[in-house]
Amino acid sequence: MGRPRPHQFSRKKLVRKLGSNELKKSAENFFGNQLHTIEDVVTKAVAGSTFRAFRSLPERPSVVFRTWAANHLCKTFKDITAIKSVREYDKYLKRSSSLLCKEWKCKMKTSLDDGRSLKLFNLVMKKLMCFSKLKKTNRTTLLKLLHVPLDSYTIVGLKKILSDTRIIRTSDTMRCIQTPEDYIFFQKCISKIAGEAKVPPIYYDILAWDMAHTKTK
Repeated sequence: MGRPRPHQFSRKKLVRKLGSNELKKSAENFFGNQLHTIEDVVTKAVAGSTFRAFRSLPERPSVVFRTWAANHLCKTFKDITAIKSVREYDKYLKRSSSLLCKEWKCKMKTSLDDGRSLKLFNLVMKKLMCFSKLKKTNRTTLLKLLHVPLDSYTIVGLKKILSDTRIIRTSDTMRCIQTPEDYIFFQKCISKIAGEAKVPPIYYDILAWDMAHTKTK
């Protein structure tokens, strides 16, 4: 079966879906699937198809990213488990994205924009919640702080809701994330709607991406 089309939600429908038992069960299934090594976390976090957007590079994008991400998580795992607040998490995320861009520039001789850098690392942090060595208390805290990986599914899902303030072209959604302010705008929008449903913002990614792809299998 082909690639599923991103769903466009109305605000009312999105709040209802975010608070549904179906989504709660899907999130429990996703985060309950434990992984026992950092390497597994990184490999399963980002599908191989995600790297198809990176072409004509001197090294394989998947290898460069996964090698860096695994090393970075191992080096900073204690820092991750010490995070208690939004400010601390956002600071860690910003620093990690910056380091990834630096590594990409060094290995690939070309720049990785902030939108794609944050998308890749947000996918890894989402999957890190499945790491068996992450304590339950840390997982509970971090789940509330995770940012949503912004891609065609999570961005197009907001098209109707943001029609008065943003032009979202379904053919090239990453153009919506040109500046840090664009990124923050989408994250705040998602957080506000998730707050209405009383669920963590990352549940929106489970709904918009994971459930869409599960239903096509």
